[in-house]
Amino acid sequence: MKLLMPALAASVMLLAIACKRNGETASKDAVTTQELQLAPAPPATAREEEIQNDQKQYNQLPVKNMNADWDKKIIRSAMINVEADDFKKYNTQVHELIAKWEGYIAREEESKSDNRITNLLTIKVPVSRFDEAVNTLSTLKGKILVKQISSEDVSAEVIDVRTRVEAKKRIRLRYLDMLQKARNIEEIIQVEREINQVQEQIEAAECRLNYLTHTTSYSTIELTFYQVLDPKAIDEEDSGFARRLLIALNEGLKLVGNVLIFFATLWPLWLIAIIAILIIRRVRLISIKVK
Repeated sequence: MKLLMPALAASVMLLAIACKRNGETASKDAVTTQELQLAPAPPATAREEEIQNDQKQYNQLPVKNMNADWDKKIIRSAMINVEADDFKKYNTQVHELIAKWEGYIAREEESKSDNRITNLLTIKVPVSRFDEAVNTLSTLKGKILVKQISSEDVSAEVIDVRTRVEAKKRIRLRYLDMLQKARNIEEIIQVEREINQVQEQIEAAECRLNYLTHTTSYSTIELTFYQVLDPKAIDEEDSGFARRLLIALNEGLKLVGNVLIFFATLWPLWLIAIIAILIIRRVRLISIKVK
């Protein structure tokens, strides 16, 4: 009994010491884990930084414009030829309608001959008013000789050009970064040459993009209208080969008659010439007889 009590006391002490050590170990492990979680990540390499910068630039692209590229971009145009009953009235109506459609005249060429007066108009109207414009021009007083409507889908080209512009701008940013890191004059000149070439390509692509944007926003109508002033002259121009041959023979006879009339008007000169010839002959005969 005396030996049992000291043994129990020693066991309790050993158990307490073991629990204390396990608690300290667990606490140290928890602190180590927390320190690992809070420790900063190792610095990225230069290549990883470039990739991250490129990703940031890509994420900053306007998503709204990229989605808008999927809208249809269609160029619509029409060609109309009209024989107007009253040229002046028709011309006034067309100009008033263009202002109503919120369009404008890109080109106008008016000409006049002996038998007709003609006007050629290149009209630009908003694409939303294109159908209205074509239908209204078809209802004006006059005879429609030609009416052609065409459409061209340039959606794929718009997307391609805009994508190339964004890609070229990214390349330009990379060259600008290289320019700041250039070490000598030769490198600076070479990088500036590349930047200039990329800038020219960007400007050319942007000009093409602006043209496509404008042509898809405004439709083109080529309108030609004229009034016949002398129907007889038109009939003669449009007559067949036999009629034109008879007209040519008649004109030839008129020319011969005019030549004869011209020579007939010179009869005093002819009379003087005949008298001069007779006198010369007479003088020659007298001189021969005297010899």
